[in-house]
Amino acid sequence: MTVFSPFVRYSFRYLFLAPSGKKLLLLALVGLFLSSFSLLVLQATMGGLQHNLKKRSKNAVGHGEFVLFDQSDSFSQKIANALSQEGLLPLREYEIELLVRRKAYLSPLIVHGVEDSPKPPSFLEGLSAGGILMGADAAHKLKARPGDGLQFISPIHLDPVLGGIPRSVSDRIARLAVTEVPELDLFHAWVRDSKIHNLIQEVRYNKIRHYLGPSTKARKLAQKYPKKLLYFSWEEIHQSLVWALNLENTVMLALFIAMALLVSISISSGLFIFYQKIHREMIGFWIMGAGERQLIKSCRLFIHLLALSTCALAMIFALLFLESMDYWSPLLMPDIFVDQKIPVRVTFPHLLLSFLIPYGVAVLFSHLSLASFKRRHRHHLTHLRSFGQ
Repeated sequence: MTVFSPFVRYSFRYLFLAPSGKKLLLLALVGLFLSSFSLLVLQATMGGLQHNLKKRSKNAVGHGEFVLFDQSDSFSQKIANALSQEGLLPLREYEIELLVRRKAYLSPLIVHGVEDSPKPPSFLEGLSAGGILMGADAAHKLKARPGDGLQFISPIHLDPVLGGIPRSVSDRIARLAVTEVPELDLFHAWVRDSKIHNLIQEVRYNKIRHYLGPSTKARKLAQKYPKKLLYFSWEEIHQSLVWALNLENTVMLALFIAMALLVSISISSGLFIFYQKIHREMIGFWIMGAGERQLIKSCRLFIHLLALSTCALAMIFALLFLESMDYWSPLLMPDIFVDQKIPVRVTFPHLLLSFLIPYGVAVLFSHLSLASFKRRHRHHLTHLRSFGQ
């Protein structure tokens, strides 16, 4: 029978029941608990905020877009049909930058001439009835509201009248769109594709967006027509945003690793003092027949069980805390923020990192402490002889 189980039971009993000699180690374990707890909570809340940001953007601009070189109606319809068969929910449009005029106000605006679709994105619902769907911030900039008339002017499309007059079309604002994506609400508007076709006097589509993933299916389709179109996924279009979000996650993990290192230094010091306190008991196990290797392995098992139980307990409490926070959903942010309630999103990588980082760093430093203790107390017989002196 090995000495693992009796020695580990004794170590835990001494750690939690002995009256003195382990305060520093207990404080270090509290620090380890807080490291794992706070890392999971922070990752879950930040992950929720980032996920909602990406979701809002993808709901408005799609999971990806095709830029068409062949802008004919037949080719764009062919691509849209292929995307529909893959279940990617495509939407054809002609995107153009125009000048919009309302009375004395004149402003540049990106206008999307969108085809009528049986399953449009939620913010485009009702556009098939006609009129202009304008971003709320763009309308505020023009001091416009639903029912007001607007004139769209295209400086690049000229009528050969009086030496060339920029073409224009007029319509009324049907309703204001709130996509919760600032750059869209401030500079974009949507109309029926027929309105833009009348302006450019051609039936053309220069973009196709798809509002369902994955992007791999769309990319495979794009590879069949390399000279007629290009495909860009949402991540490729928003490279700077993706880079910033990844940097945010990297900095967060780096800070928590540094915090875990500080906690682990306390753990290693506490363990060294703890082993000094139970050194005589270790000699007692040695006298009763336990080999030195068995004692060292038992110490390592004790370290692993201690770190594992602390991190596991922290994860359980963190999940309970996140569940309660998500259930009660307190309003913490002012009205100017899109997410007034802190969103919670826990994924398996979040759980894995929140467990492995504190656990791994703690175990590493604990083994270093055990190695130092082993070097200083290599000969049990010499220490045993000192008891009677």
